[in-house]
Amino acid sequence: MSSNDNQGDGLFAREVAAAKEAATGNVAQAAIDVANAPDSSQQPQLTPTSDGASGSTQEQAKAIQAKEKATGMHFMPGSRFDNYAWGWC
Repeated sequence: MSSNDNQGDGLFAREVAAAKEAATGNVAQAAIDVANAPDSSQQPQLTPTSDGASGSTQEQAKAIQAKEKATGMHFMPGSRFDNYAWGWC
């Protein structure tokens, strides 16, 4: 392996830092950091409340039901933040 060969652009360091942060007490911030670890340059950063999900919970549920009816597929409620935070854990 060549030195300075970092194709992940610091991804693993950001994930490890978020895991350490969660272990030492600031779990909420650690969840935000792990959700944003894959693309730390993304603006705005993903957060539990501002991650692309819009409208009230009822509106979101109706939108999911309409999408399920149109596609015949099942979609889980949630957000990109939830997906990224759990997926990268």
